[in-house]
Amino acid sequence: MIDEVSRTERIPKSFLAKIFQSLVKAGLVRSIRGAGGGFALVKDPAQVSILEIIEAIEGKNRFPALQQLKPDCDHAGGCALCGLFEQAQDGVKMSCRARPWSDLIREQDTSN
Repeated sequence: MIDEVSRTERIPKSFLAKIFQSLVKAGLVRSIRGAGGGFALVKDPAQVSILEIIEAIEGKNRFPALQQLKPDCDHAGGCALCGLFEQAQDGVKMSCRARPWSDLIREQDTSN
């Protein structure tokens, strides 16, 4: 239930509702209507990468400036900073793709 998660995690309910809508749209959770309703996982957390969750909530491009270079930029195609950001983006994606959601759940349970 959103109310319970909102209260436990101290996340505003309206913000959390938007996150859950994104997760439903991505097919990671399903909505259950009714008095005892809420949300349920569609897949086993071991089968869902952190990257899938991030992309469901934030979109595919976490470094949008790299995707939207100005056509008249003097450095387009040869900017060292853009190259660094592309490498960083690739590294983050690889790390998040390799880590299943179940790892974070386990780590969180251990730290509590």
